[in-house]
Amino acid sequence: MQLPQPVAEAFRFGRLTLQPSWQPFEDAALQAPTTGGLYALRLPQGIAYDHGVSCIAYIGSAANFRRRLMQHVRNPHNWQIAELRRVFGELQLSWWPLPPMEKIWRSTIEGEAICRFERQFGSIPVCNLSVPESPHARQLRDMVAIAVCEADNPLTLDQLVGMLKAFRIRPRFKPGLIRHSITANEWFYNEVARPTPEQIAEIQQTREIERLSWVSDEAVAAWPHSKMLALIALAQTLAPDQRTSTVARFQASCRDVPRPHTWGEVALVKVRLVAGTWYPQCRVWLKVLCGKL
Repeated sequence: MQLPQPVAEAFRFGRLTLQPSWQPFEDAALQAPTTGGLYALRLPQGIAYDHGVSCIAYIGSAANFRRRLMQHVRNPHNWQIAELRRVFGELQLSWWPLPPMEKIWRSTIEGEAICRFERQFGSIPVCNLSVPESPHARQLRDMVAIAVCEADNPLTLDQLVGMLKAFRIRPRFKPGLIRHSITANEWFYNEVARPTPEQIAEIQQTREIERLSWVSDEAVAAWPHSKMLALIALAQTLAPDQRTSTVARFQASCRDVPRPHTWGEVALVKVRLVAGTWYPQCRVWLKVLCGKL
């Protein structure tokens, strides 16, 4: 299959090498162009991954750099990045423009960049919670290169986890070991049959439930007033569940996640509204049910 013209244009000089030119994160986000492409975030010091040292903590893509980066600044959905900013302060940013192209191809390039990083350093960047899935992954195999960056006093992955509260290092993406986490890119690369739509739906549901599970007091303290009002309004739409139970249950009128918020955030606000205080004296257990789980 021939590459679409915008994708071929991105690789007209051969492999795309991600050679970072780092800038302060927030300042660069404010001045970022409205064009799209790949971008990366780095720590002030390096990270000792399994097979080498790199400063890169996250690789992403965007159709509009300014809009996407300002989301990271104002209302980050990636709690790993939010945790790094809380502990290390200012991160640094670099980006690489790409010609305007369909999202599936931009995600394919992003996925290849992350997989290239995994092949080079032994694991994906610590803040990437997943790798984009794409049916075109094999066509762009080895078309992205990651430049090595110099770093003093690198942190090991164990040290990083110890410094950051509730920080999780994702499992390594290795076929046959953790199949529920393997991406489409990895399936193609290792000549294994692509997962069925049912398997992909199950993977997506598992990831969604993982995202629902993390709401801490630190995150709540960072919510702007407008977000708190929106969550209170959503919590008040939950109707009491009339089934006989020893616990108070509430139902939502729709199972869809109320983006940009999560049911975990809504449920946290609801349980504390029911308790009558933000910090009840008694311990309150909170369980979020999604579908059959």
